[in-house]
This record gives sequence, structure tokens and C-alpha cells, in this order.
Amino acid sequence: MDSVKVIAVAGHFASGKTTLIMKMAEVLTKKGHNVGLLMNDVGPVDFKMVASLTNYPVEEISKHCLYMRENDLKGALRKLLAADLDVIIIEAMGFSDPHRCWVTISEVLPTISPNTELGAIAVLVDGELLTRSFRGSGTPIQPILAQQLSEAEIIAINKVDLLGLESLNRLKETVGKTNDRAKILYISGLTGMGADGLVELLLASKWSQGQPRTPDGIMRRSREWCSGMAWAACLVNMQLNDAEAITEVVGKAILEMARGIVKAHGEVVRIKAYCDHPAGRVYLSITPDLRIEYRPGTYAGEKVKGLKFTLSCVAKKVDSGDMVTMLKEALSQFKGSSLITKL
Repeated sequence: MDSVKVIAVAGHFASGKTTLIMKMAEVLTKKGHNVGLLMNDVGPVDFKMVASLTNYPVEEISKHCLYMRENDLKGALRKLLAADLDVIIIEAMGFSDPHRCWVTISEVLPTISPNTELGAIAVLVDGELLTRSFRGSGTPIQPILAQQLSEAEIIAINKVDLLGLESLNRLKETVGKTNDRAKILYISGLTGMGADGLVELLLASKWSQGQPRTPDGIMRRSREWCSGMAWAACLVNMQLNDAEAITEVVGKAILEMARGIVKAHGEVVRIKAYCDHPAGRVYLSITPDLRIEYRPGTYAGEKVKGLKFTLSCVAKKVDSGDMVTMLKEALSQFKGSSLITKL
């Protein structure tokens, strides 16, 4: 049996992991590799989107970080390793501890198959977010992001197509001071720029277990930051009195939900939604500053009366019950009926 290379990408919420991983899979497929994907998120939104938009074998671990329940990780990896694959890409959850993830994966893999090899710790970061943070524009760097940067052996600065050369050079210098041993790459998950180089680096790399490298102060702040976090995943079934555009309905619903969280003095970390309707697919998200981001190619303007969409929400200073209540209030703006099922 040929060996299977397992490569994993960590990164904060909204760093663009899912988009980049799909580009990486395309690169690997063109090089003749058989690729499988393992999605780790708070709900099945990314899993459903990737499974419907690609032909790759896809498994999911939802509602918890992959290192929390080893049996779930083993089950997902067994299913992928049973297929004729030579590369598996794992997407770690947005607030995951990269070192703990890689330790767990490295311990689980040999119990399933001896013919596997785990690549180095790769962390994806939003270059635009980091630029705003380092400029002191009121967007402080998240403690979990500081921890992820500290642990990385490879740092991929994403969304560089939105930044100028001067900003990129300054950003690379600043990130280098945060972690002076990591290899730093420029990436655009949207255009695919740099994905080939990242793939080659990950295939050539090998992770070896060592001690966590996060300074105690950053680790403490990271734990405090994550301790105030809650999440919820729901399936929404709507029947409208009058037909409305699919994207408009889903966008209005999650935006109003986000506003409800803020009104309750909570903090939005990330809200995502996916609708796979015969009339068109929709995949969009809400950022912490309440901006709607649309995935290219998944904007459906068709008007319908009945639709279903899957939603996942991560927020701070509110609990999962509050999120469901705010979702119900958001749906009340539409004339018709709706049913929410917690996942």
C-alpha cells in the first residue's frame, strides 16, 4: 500500500481556510493525486457546501475541535483511508489549538494505518485583518490568532490580492517578528495565487512532536478568550407567503441575527449559512464587523417560496439558546412560517 500524506491547515475564523483548501485540492488533483477532505467546524455548513460543489470524498467532525473526541477523528479518517487516496487535507476549526490538533492526529494515524505521514503545522491568516490590527485601526489581534501564529511552522498570509506591495512587505516583517522560524508565504485562496507553492511545501514537510511554543501570557489570554465563546448550528425550513430571492432571504436572516447578538451586547465571531436549492446554491457569511461575504459562484437570485438552509453561529457573551432566540426573531421579519431544528 502506498503511503498517504496528511496535511492540515489551521487558522482563525474568516481566514479563508475552506476556499483555500478547495484550491489546494484542485492543485493536487491536477498533479495526479487522489485527494480526500476532512472538515472540522461548529456545524455542517462547510461540509455540505464542499460536498455539493466538489467530487472529492469529504468527511466532517462538527460541534467540537477534532482533538476533543478521538473516536470521531478515528471514524472520519478510517472512512477516508478506506478510499483510494494518497493525500488527505484536514481543515481545523477556527479556534483550534494547532499543536494539540497535530499531536492528536499524529497519535491517531498510526492506530489506523502505518502508511501515513503528517505534514508541518500550517496556519492561514487574513492579511487584511492583520494589517488593520498592526496599524492600530481598532481591530485588535485575537488571542487565538496570536497563539496560532506562535505555533506555526508555515504561515500563509491570505487575501493578499487585497493588499499593496508596501503593506505586504510590512506585514511579512511584523509576522516574522511574531514567529521568526516559520516559513511565510503569500496566498490568495480566491484566485489560487500561491496555492501551488503551499501544496509543494506541505507535501515535502514532516511534523515532529515537540513542546508547544506559545508564550504563557498568550496562552492564558487565548484560553480566556475561548472560554467566553458559544456556538449553535441549525437547519432552517421556511415557507414564505410571497416569493423572494434565495440569497436575499438567507442574507437578511443571518444579518438580522448578527444585529440581535450585538444588541444583546454579545460579539459576533462568525455566522455562516449554506442553501442548496434546485434553483441555486447560496453560501455566505457574516464577519465580526457585520459585513456579508458571498462565495463566488454561489449567489442565487431566483425567487422561491420554500427553502431550507443550514446555519452555524459562533459568538461571545451569549449562549447557544440566545442565538436560537435571535434567529427566531430574525426570521420573524418574513411573512410566512419557519421551523428551526438544532443540529
